[in-house]
Amino acid sequence: MDVDYTVQLDPPVQGHLRLRWETKERWWMKVSMGKFEQVKFQNGEWTYTLRNADFTPKQVGDLLALLHAGDIFEKYVIRGTNNAQKAA
Repeated sequence: MDVDYTVQLDPPVQGHLRLRWETKERWWMKVSMGKFEQVKFQNGEWTYTLRNADFTPKQVGDLLALLHAGDIFEKYVIRGTNNAQKAA
């Protein structure tokens, strides 16, 4: 999922969210807002967060809550390929 957004600050700030999901235990997310950048990923049972500030801005948390990105990994289900067979 890729999301471009604008935060209504003075002046407005452009941002981008990129979310890549493979399984519940393997995903990564990168969010940027102006000069702020954060990368969060999970590999197995460990979750790692890297960012260029000591905290995550409230607007980033609001965006993730709006998109339900915080709990999105619990709900994704991989669907198998459709192997419909024609009747003989």
